[in-house]
Amino acid sequence: MQHKEYIIDGDRVDEQRILEQKKKTNQLLKLLVEIYDQKNLAIRLAAPDINLPVSREKINQWKKAPDKSDIIFSEQAMEHIRAALLPARPAHWDNPDFTFIDLFAGIGGLRKGFEDIGGKCVFTSEWERQARRTYLANHFVDEEELPYFLNEENDPHPYSGESWQANNSMMDITRVTLSGDHRFNADEKQRNILRRIPEHDVLLAGFPCQPFSLAGVSKKNSLGRSHGFECDTQGTLFFDVEKIIEARQPKFFVLENVKNLKSHDKGNTFATIIRALDAQGYHVLNVTTEGNDIEEAIGVVRKRKNDPTIIDGVRFTPQHRERVVLVGIRRDILNAELEQLSLGNIPVPEQRYTVRDILVDLSEEDTARYTLTENLWNYLYHYALKHQTKGNGFGFGLVDPTDPDAVTRTLSARYYKDGSEILINQHGLTPEYLQRNREHGIRKNADRAEAATAFAEEQAADNPAFTDAEYKAWIKEGEKRYDEEHGRYAPEFDASWRTPRRLTPQECARLMGFEKPEHDREDADTDFRIVCADNNAYKQFGNSVVVPVFRAVAQLLAPHIRQAVNNNGREAGDAA
Repeated sequence: MQHKEYIIDGDRVDEQRILEQKKKTNQLLKLLVEIYDQKNLAIRLAAPDINLPVSREKINQWKKAPDKSDIIFSEQAMEHIRAALLPARPAHWDNPDFTFIDLFAGIGGLRKGFEDIGGKCVFTSEWERQARRTYLANHFVDEEELPYFLNEENDPHPYSGESWQANNSMMDITRVTLSGDHRFNADEKQRNILRRIPEHDVLLAGFPCQPFSLAGVSKKNSLGRSHGFECDTQGTLFFDVEKIIEARQPKFFVLENVKNLKSHDKGNTFATIIRALDAQGYHVLNVTTEGNDIEEAIGVVRKRKNDPTIIDGVRFTPQHRERVVLVGIRRDILNAELEQLSLGNIPVPEQRYTVRDILVDLSEEDTARYTLTENLWNYLYHYALKHQTKGNGFGFGLVDPTDPDAVTRTLSARYYKDGSEILINQHGLTPEYLQRNREHGIRKNADRAEAATAFAEEQAADNPAFTDAEYKAWIKEGEKRYDEEHGRYAPEFDASWRTPRRLTPQECARLMGFEKPEHDREDADTDFRIVCADNNAYKQFGNSVVVPVFRAVAQLLAPHIRQAVNNNGREAGDAA
């Protein structure tokens, strides 16, 4: 009898062990499928470095009914998968120098620098799902925070045993601050912030750029929509940051936005932000000390030409990319040294990478893939000439990788459309060739415009009550007719000769400082994992920050953050 009971108990233990392993497998698969999707996950698991041939069909079946799937990974297999496909747990994670939160996180450009100096991210907020996939692939996220990345609001198979409240709808920061929800009063909104967002030492936020950027303002104007703080969709998100600062009172904050933030609405937007931060009890580096009071300081900063709060990424990577950086220090920890701290003193490398340094050796297949089509190159060349003759600055940015001093234009979120702002002159296309064909392209543009206008005028004469929309449509029809009869582009310009190419997503990662070129890597340096399609990857890099810029900001602040955290610890000990 005893022997029989022993066997039964053993079976129960074995069954429990299998159930536990199944639960761990399901949790790992939920994370992996979110990052890589079923098709790409199957490919990566079958790769030689992992060699776990789990078919796409098997993974599809698992996703539909995880509890019914027969996929169970061993502990060893899971360790191998994590090492190959997921970011490593930072060595300092259990004993960080300080904690921080990452709002409007994108793909983690701000986070990377502050993690490198010993910080631990305890809360992340990013609304765009594709960006969250890239974030999860490259930044370690604690078990207790993963449900906010992985669970849907009504998820039948939630990650771990978290409550229904832990889901990705909370990645909408307004669901945390409850801004705009009039059912709750100010105290209730603050309690919700305190419940959702843990205590932290540093707040990082790259709040959405579009309402303040030149491109964003132009687009919204053309659509008849408001922008900046008049915009009900994105402009007010700064105030969500303000409410989190008010509720949690971090010791420091670092906010980032486009250079145009400072001049938007004749400087009123910038002034509103500075007043709000001052009212919360913060000293803003290179701003607060510029006057006897905050209004005088704002007036001085608005007129300032060489502004240390505007940092150009060109000092760190071969890309012209200017951003406003606002660093705040809570006044109760302010001392004379902190008061004199300046962003003008961030550490800058003696030598940056060249354009050639960030380029990747491409296969013939990838070279063909990223080389512009003849039609697109023809279009960009003639489009540039069209706007140059009108005195506009629109056009392509051709970069010579053999020039060690070459600098690219700013990589934008629209790069996926045509790559025009950064084109790599891969075959030595000469300026003389472009100049020689200039007159032919200008003449072709003029002939086409003249023919289209003539057609539109004929239609207008026959339809005197025409609208602006109808006239524009006739212009388009006239251009189409001209192209069919005479050809769209000047035949003298051979678009197949030494055609340039766009950057690959991996090259964008290097241009933005997310990864180092192979020749300059240490043992801990790896490729930045690009898990989305090219279009999404280009958008993500175009919306991000130059990582070394914010690593330098983090390094400037590092000793002061540590001192403030240590002082706070001593005060807590004394109080106890």
